[in-house]
Amino acid sequence: MLRVVIVARSLDHGREVAAPLRQGGLHVVSVCEAEADALTAVQVYRPDAVLLDLGLGRERVASVIGRLHDVLSLPVLLLSSLTEDEVPAAIEALCLGAADVIGEPGAYTPAGRRQAPEEIVGAVRMAVRIGHQARNGQRSAKERTPATGHGAALHKTARPWLTVTP
Repeated sequence: MLRVVIVARSLDHGREVAAPLRQGGLHVVSVCEAEADALTAVQVYRPDAVLLDLGLGRERVASVIGRLHDVLSLPVLLLSSLTEDEVPAAIEALCLGAADVIGEPGAYTPAGRRQAPEEIVGAVRMAVRIGHQARNGQRSAKERTPATGHGAALHKTARPWLTVTP
């Protein structure tokens, strides 16, 4: 079972997010709202991944990502309510090294359906697997996929709400 730490905008919100993820198969070892608590939880519990709430705000998200990468090399996935106002923070966080942006449990996807906890669990598993491959010097499937192949088309359409238009 994968172990995760959730860093949320509030403890109540973190607990709301954690409940369906536990049912989906993740072992939530800690829910934090303060940056210092998150760093301590990562050092103590040594999770497989960190789920970071974009609702914390742009500066706090960037700070947490930077400090987590200083402490331990592990995937940081961004939890989003999938609204357009979170796009700038999501792009900045991805540029800083976040592994992926996923909808919070129950958030509406661009296709108009609710984000299922199983999809979040799948995204965490994928990020952890890619992280292990990178640490072991293996190339990921994404790196092996030609830029013009099916993977490129999927990648461009997977997160339409993150599309940046000039």
